[in-house]
Amino acid sequence: MVLFLAKNSTCLFDIGANIGQTALVGGVLGNLKRIILVDPNPDALVYASTNLILNNLASNCSFFTGFVGEKNEEQVKFYTLGVGSAGSMFGSHAETAKMVNSFIM
Repeated sequence: MVLFLAKNSTCLFDIGANIGQTALVGGVLGNLKRIILVDPNPDALVYASTNLILNNLASNCSFFTGFVGEKNEEQVKFYTLGVGSAGSMFGSHAETAKMVNSFIM
């Protein structure tokens, strides 16, 4: 799906970008002129920007720390266990992700 969109679009919005996997695939394999990455975890965006810099794609990218919610201007706490892990506005979801990740071999 990402490949189709990247080849048939000039701009990619990577919402929930994490470490930039979708942006990287779209940027390398597509015809994108602009990539916009949004993630609530600023540490993840550091990794995303590094990935895109290493692949000579960062000049067409913009990075935004943000969270999509139900209300405008609402402050929302975001729980995460670190870069590359699940995140949520619900602390229990982050703990669930921690339990799941602890069993991955």
